[in-house]
Amino acid sequence: MADTDKNRLLPQSDSGRILTACLSLAFVLFLFAGSFSIAASQIALGLSVLLLVTLLTRRIEIPAWGKLRAVWIAILACLTWQVASSLLGSHPVNSIWFLREEWLFLAIPVAVYLFGRAGRAEWLVMVLAFGLLLISIYGVIQHFTGVHWFRDNPLSQYGQTARPAGNFSHPLTYGNYLVTGLMFGLGYLVVRFRSLAIWRRWLLSATVVSGLVATALLNSRGPMLAAVGGLAALGVFARKTRCVAIIVVGAALVAWISSPSLVDELAARLNRDLTPSHPLSRLYIWDHALQIIGQHPITGVGAGNFSAEYDLATAGEPEPHYPMGHAHSDYLNVAALYGIPGLLLYLGMWGAVLSRLYRTYRKSERTSLARGLTLGVLAATVAFAVASLTEAAFADEEVRQLLMALWGAGLAATLPKQADRE
Repeated sequence: MADTDKNRLLPQSDSGRILTACLSLAFVLFLFAGSFSIAASQIALGLSVLLLVTLLTRRIEIPAWGKLRAVWIAILACLTWQVASSLLGSHPVNSIWFLREEWLFLAIPVAVYLFGRAGRAEWLVMVLAFGLLLISIYGVIQHFTGVHWFRDNPLSQYGQTARPAGNFSHPLTYGNYLVTGLMFGLGYLVVRFRSLAIWRRWLLSATVVSGLVATALLNSRGPMLAAVGGLAALGVFARKTRCVAIIVVGAALVAWISSPSLVDELAARLNRDLTPSHPLSRLYIWDHALQIIGQHPITGVGAGNFSAEYDLATAGEPEPHYPMGHAHSDYLNVAALYGIPGLLLYLGMWGAVLSRLYRTYRKSERTSLARGLTLGVLAATVAFAVASLTEAAFADEEVRQLLMALWGAGLAATLPKQADRE
């Protein structure tokens, strides 16, 4: 059997082609709806998973996926420890129920499967870009008008400036989603610009420009810092640090001109976050999260139990108490929920994904699809990791599911004779 046939993932029967077409359509809906509706996107993802399982049961083995063995093992080890930690916690049934969000990991194999052919992969990138273009434009409109269409609650504000939220429930969710997707699109465009059809080039360029403008107007320091981190990573990987510096300066000018009070507002929030006694400061929250970690260093408190443990940790404080559902940092949150071993396994999972993406990026041809996908996913992952410093972004379903889909897209590009095969 030819090597290309041995690594083929798609069944060749008529029923197989129909199932594959339905799977592609469902995943297109997932990628597009993720910019607007968590319910619609997860329904589409669930349907995608069911269709993928149906397709895979038609084949005895899938040799190409064995190349990702280290990634699958890292993810499984992380999940296994989370289950064990939750079962050892004070409310095991409640904790296991909270782990239901981990099903979003299934977006990875679906994306690996669908991004395995070059023609389909480029269409999927365009679908995601179009959704990002729409919410970027919407965010700019919200910044200047304060409108919040399709939702009853008004936009939150700092001073006289509205914080864009798109159609999401919180501006941080919107900001982290936009920045993660934007970094992917920008990295992909940097590599693939000259190889793209004109309409695809224009669509991605419009998405990147509008996304950068929307990012400059976010008025949310976490996502804005994440964007700087993603741009810096992109500049280092692509050796375009001068271009990145120009983008950062330009975005800063846009933010300052459109929101003259932004600097003062960000400074006020930074001052609050650096005040250890303020109950809403990051230092205050992180200090008590560290106390929880110190009390449960091995198994953690289990999924869903952070809020109750935080109440206990702050019970004797003189300042007013504010409930916290997470530690406002993915790294501290994971350590509090699953202990130090859980954090190490979580970081190991990230390391397994990033190392494989980086190796493929370094070895792939200069303008190839594989290089475009891996650079985009590397930049997006670094931006997400920076956002995770000050926010529990991995616990935010909308942003998490986008990252999982992007990981799958990048990992598909690392498989032999996958991403470049028509």
